[in-house]
Amino acid sequence: MKTYFLNLNTLRFIAATMVVIFHIELYKRFYELPNFFYLVFFQIVGKLSVMVFFVLSGFLITSLLHNEIEKHKKINFKNFYFKRIFRIWPLYFLILILGFFIIPHFPSWSEIPNTAFKPVSENFFEKVLLYVFIFPNLAVAYFGEITGTSQSWLLGTEEQFYIFWPLLILFFRKRLIAAMRSVLMFYWMIKLGLGKAGSIDPQFNVISTFWSLLNINCMVIGDIFAAIFFDQHIKILKILHNKGLFFFTISFLIIGLSFGIKYGFFHYDVYSLNSLGSISYGVYMYHPAILPLAIRAGIHYESNTLIYVITVGGTFLISALSYEYFEKYFLKLKSKLA
Repeated sequence: MKTYFLNLNTLRFIAATMVVIFHIELYKRFYELPNFFYLVFFQIVGKLSVMVFFVLSGFLITSLLHNEIEKHKKINFKNFYFKRIFRIWPLYFLILILGFFIIPHFPSWSEIPNTAFKPVSENFFEKVLLYVFIFPNLAVAYFGEITGTSQSWLLGTEEQFYIFWPLLILFFRKRLIAAMRSVLMFYWMIKLGLGKAGSIDPQFNVISTFWSLLNINCMVIGDIFAAIFFDQHIKILKILHNKGLFFFTISFLIIGLSFGIKYGFFHYDVYSLNSLGSISYGVYMYHPAILPLAIRAGIHYESNTLIYVITVGGTFLISALSYEYFEKYFLKLKSKLA
């Protein structure tokens, strides 16, 4: 069975681009500029795209681990964690340096009006420690968001997921779908419990926010589809591969987005954008730092179009350069060490 899926690379890039568009309209609202955030599509497309990231992560990680167990009857944990570290950490820590030590020195860059963003100087050392030890999601839940850096909460969630998931795959290989259902039920039970506790005691709201940011439900959905695919549940696969169901799903998605219906994940093939999937990580990580500068330029030149041009164009350019001249170095190093 293959563990490289060309179409998923395309989907990752599209999801990253949708997050950029979501943030452009949201930030225009923060700055009280003309915006389209009143449209339901723009209100939900960001969260939907983040859900896609998590579902993809669950699907791909389970696929890789499944294949490794099938071939070698074990998991090479050193190899697994080296690959994750060298792909994620270099850009992650570069963004931390930018967000903690460079952006704060430029008020026009760091201060976003009409938001709950917190100055970096507040609880500085606590924030730094949480980010350095890969708990940005806990930092966001407890201390609030930071300009140019808080988007990394998603990476923290994925890294925490990678810690325990290989063990679950290894020990419950023969009963994987049942184990995933149990994890899903456990997640929702805790989520509902924390929601009720937060209505009684506000102190539980931080824990509830952190638990929600874990998005275990989305990743487990991806894991379940991977298990269905690799264990060849023929009846289910026949339903999922039905072309009529595919076109119905696409139509339902487009109509639903217009009316605010929230979805999880769907599958499709767009090969022409595959090469852009390699820069999707950079697109997601860099755009929040570029966006405030684009907004300022748009205000100065009285042009909303310029905001899109600078944000999208600048993000894609910097992401491509970052991948070619920064991230690739660590990817090659990862291959040697692995």
